[in-house]
Amino acid sequence: MARKIKNTDVETADAESARYILAPGKSMLTKRGIIADGCEITAKDLPGGAESLNAFVESGVIVAG
Repeated sequence: MARKIKNTDVETADAESARYILAPGKSMLTKRGIIADGCEITAKDLPGGAESLNAFVESGVIVAG
């Protein structure tokens, strides 16, 4: 069973990388578990890495935060 991540569990992004969050009303299953809207997400959280992150940003599921 996946573990639900709270905002307080989210690691901060590397200083050199942009900050991305899950769009309002969205949730996603990641390598860290289920994350909810407003939680920070990085390419490391997604199985497809940066390619998946870019696709989700283009589709509006993930937004710059």
